[in-house]
Amino acid sequence: MNVTEDFFKGHDFEDRVLYHIVELNGDMPVGYEGGITEADIAIRLTKELNITPAFVHSGQFHSSRERGFILAAIQELNKAGYVERLAVSGPWTVHPTRRGRNYVIKWHEEWERRNKPTIEDAQPTQSRLRDAQEAWVEVAKLRRELQIAKKTLPSLIADDELRQRCEDLLTAEDHYDRVIREACVILENRVRTAIGANKDVVGTGLMEMAFGPKGGQLRFSTVDQEQRGVMELYRGIMAFFRNTTGHHIIDTYTQDDALRFVAWIDLLLAMLKTVSANINVTVPSTP
Repeated sequence: MNVTEDFFKGHDFEDRVLYHIVELNGDMPVGYEGGITEADIAIRLTKELNITPAFVHSGQFHSSRERGFILAAIQELNKAGYVERLAVSGPWTVHPTRRGRNYVIKWHEEWERRNKPTIEDAQPTQSRLRDAQEAWVEVAKLRRELQIAKKTLPSLIADDELRQRCEDLLTAEDHYDRVIREACVILENRVRTAIGANKDVVGTGLMEMAFGPKGGQLRFSTVDQEQRGVMELYRGIMAFFRNTTGHHIIDTYTQDDALRFVAWIDLLLAMLKTVSANINVTVPSTP
């Protein structure tokens, strides 16, 4: 966006920080994994903060009050839902949410409207900005879908049901806990079907019934300790991932987290398929 200094008149420091975050993010998808650091923002604000780029890149910046101003602004923007931040002991990383990006776009539209001499001149600008906004969102979505398409080849997610039920959730902007929940349900249902258990047998109890070293129907090893390891692997999925996402909203999962989890479940489903084909045959242990 091409703006002049009067663009920022009437807006507080947090708004100016948000503008620079959106500008630095560019046309990358909302929530992409790279993120923007407070140093990136500080470089944009050197004049306002009366600092130099060299100071930003020095060791003094990390404990400076100027960095504190930027972090405080990021916290307020995060509370308002305009950005998402990852706060760690080192540099923070931040990216705009769709709400934050739309706020800046509307701000820019209003500024354009005020600076146009006539309504007739302003209308085409607003239309172009709306078109640009729609194109921006569409490009971000297509890039996410392309990234996922490259990663979710059959060689990575071979199970058809898993891929079909999770692919649309993986290409969403957020709420990736839904991917975790759906993948767990698929695994749980597949195990239940493999041993012919009743529908009321669920979660960890189902996994103990299926893979237990004493009487489990799906036997991977004649060595009880190894078989217990298999049981704990499947049981752990239910105890930690299935239970938490089944009863709570968890917004901390990223798109990459969800993709890695689906690939993991795909492996467990493939293992299950192999042992289910020989449900009455003991699988020999590895020497």
